[in-house]
Amino acid sequence: MKASQRKNIKRLLLATVAATAITYNGGGVTYAYPEVTTGTASSNNIEVTEDGYTIGKTTTSTSGNYDFVYGGGGNGINSSGNNLNISGGTIDAIIGGMATRGGSVHHNNIFISGGTITGVIGGLAVWQSGWNVGDVHDNTVEITDGTVIYVSGGEIAYFEGADPSSALGNVYNNTVKISGGTVENGIVGGSALGGNANSNTIDISGGTVSGNVIGGQTQSGEATGNSITISGNPDVSGATFYGGLIGSTPSATDNTLNIKNWGITAQNIYGFDTLNFNLPYQTASAALILTNGSTDLSDLKTFNVNVRGDSNIGTGSNFTILQNDNGISLGGKTFSDAAADSSNIFYSGKMTSGVTFDYDLGLSLSSDGKSISGTVGGHGEPKEETETADKAQIANVMTINKGTDNLITSFDDYLGGSIAEDDDGYFDRAQKPEEVREIYGFEIFANMSYGHLRTGTGNGGRVKTESSNFDLGLARTYEGPRNRWTVAPVVEYGKGNYDALLSTGVKGYGDTRYTAGGLIARNVNSSGYYMEMSARFGRSKNDFASDDFKDAGGNLIRATYHTSAPVFAGHLRLGQAKILNKSNLLDIYGIYSYTRQGGSDTTLSTGDPY
Repeated sequence: MKASQRKNIKRLLLATVAATAITYNGGGVTYAYPEVTTGTASSNNIEVTEDGYTIGKTTTSTSGNYDFVYGGGGNGINSSGNNLNISGGTIDAIIGGMATRGGSVHHNNIFISGGTITGVIGGLAVWQSGWNVGDVHDNTVEITDGTVIYVSGGEIAYFEGADPSSALGNVYNNTVKISGGTVENGIVGGSALGGNANSNTIDISGGTVSGNVIGGQTQSGEATGNSITISGNPDVSGATFYGGLIGSTPSATDNTLNIKNWGITAQNIYGFDTLNFNLPYQTASAALILTNGSTDLSDLKTFNVNVRGDSNIGTGSNFTILQNDNGISLGGKTFSDAAADSSNIFYSGKMTSGVTFDYDLGLSLSSDGKSISGTVGGHGEPKEETETADKAQIANVMTINKGTDNLITSFDDYLGGSIAEDDDGYFDRAQKPEEVREIYGFEIFANMSYGHLRTGTGNGGRVKTESSNFDLGLARTYEGPRNRWTVAPVVEYGKGNYDALLSTGVKGYGDTRYTAGGLIARNVNSSGYYMEMSARFGRSKNDFASDDFKDAGGNLIRATYHTSAPVFAGHLRLGQAKILNKSNLLDIYGIYSYTRQGGSDTTLSTGDPY
């Protein structure tokens, strides 16, 4: 890139970060002074500190004052896979990857844990007259500490004299994460010119953020599907939030604001058609408090509330969700408990507690027009998908049942594979019947097995388990006047993995394991009748997960739990062996096995008590 180009880009950046982010359509810069550049466009690793910088394995010492820090890029080529780690220094501009004259910019990453920085852009494509412009996508900027004036996940910019409406590249799937530090003058998830700015994400969980925070903006394209999430306890009291901007006009289409804590204070919100409140325990303050100007919700379509399953919010609770003492306008719309089907109704109606119950939720605008509150009604039956959490416990029993089969086989193998009459007239399972265990000492036996079990759970559902089982016994034989006993203390272990599928396609999966110990014994008499029995006690554990549960907005959410429960298993076997001739013997028997798993209490990762 020519020196004149670098100067133009720097001038654009420094001029625009001093202004509001709404009108920002400038670019970034790509070199450092001392020059931090790699000579290649992609897959570069750069670290910058207060004392110098490292490219690859080469470290250069400096005074810590930088002009540009540039991951990689150039004219007419793609820039991707660059990783920049910034822990100190005073820097005018940082760009993860950059391309001009048609190149695309993607999958570049910037991590900032310190320093004082004017502007940060994850990926930048520059439009020049007479050339195409590439897309900017899947770039990430993450800030944990330091001071930054302006942050952007990805942008398309133009040189002076070019027509920005002709820059048709798209900016999408870029991410900005702020968990600490200070951002003084705004954040943009993705910024386009004539193209679209779609599906960009901003997550703020800590630090201090001021200025305009914009999910996606474009001069003349679309700005849809962008999301902003506020969680933890960041200071965003000086920030104004926009889901989408076209020029300087808010655009709400498919843009979402997620609030994940109480007492979030901000300037105002614009350009969202979905508000999701995912809240922990209820507190005295409202979930979202706006302080600068009135709030217009006329473009809002969906207003979802989701509380943790262990929240203190339940039937009869009343709480404030959104508050603005300057006034809230619904644009003539009203809340309804039915899905939006006309221009003057938007959906409320439900609050999900965790992922298990949907409660009736009555939303209303206060009589003074300054707050929106919710009153919680009753709840219906548990959501259908939560049945997988219940069905998954069957996998424990299936694994233990497989262990019973393994133990019976193991004991059979120990006593012998054939039934014959010994010299004393006993029918015995012995490897060598004529010996009949003449020395009745302790002997070890063991067995290991692997198998699959599939069990129907009704209505087309099923649980499928793969398990491995192992048992170890120490047996001894005792001879009485009319019968012979073989008794063995045993220990066993089983481990498996499973899928629990409902007929609706909702799936749970996980691991199950158990340990148990007890006794197994067999009595054989001279008439060929025998009785075998076992009793084992232990504990089973289950690690469950499902990615098919849903929150209040119908969004898929991951739920997990861990259980531990006592188990008992045993069996009774009755039979008779009859000699048919010297070569054949008939063994007739029946087996009854019993498995019981005790109940257990657990809590889903979403807070739901089960």
